[in-house]
Amino acid sequence: MLQKACDNKDLTRQGVLDAMHEITGLDTGGLVAGKLDYSNPDQPPTRQVYIAKADGSVPGGLSVVEGPIEAEHAKNYEPAP
Repeated sequence: MLQKACDNKDLTRQGVLDAMHEITGLDTGGLVAGKLDYSNPDQPPTRQVYIAKADGSVPGGLSVVEGPIEAEHAKNYEPAP
């Protein structure tokens, strides 16, 4: 989002916030499950997760068991106002 604010030539607090709300379909390369969409501040940026298990043989200590997945309850979840 900082890059987007730089591209918009507005590094004020409001400019960074506005830039964040312009971001849709952000692919983190597997760092976070699913693509991130910050365009609607009333909704979570993604509803997908990875299911992981502890694994001391890999960097970070977690290995993905399944995912990204989106639970049925997550599809219709509405955050509290």
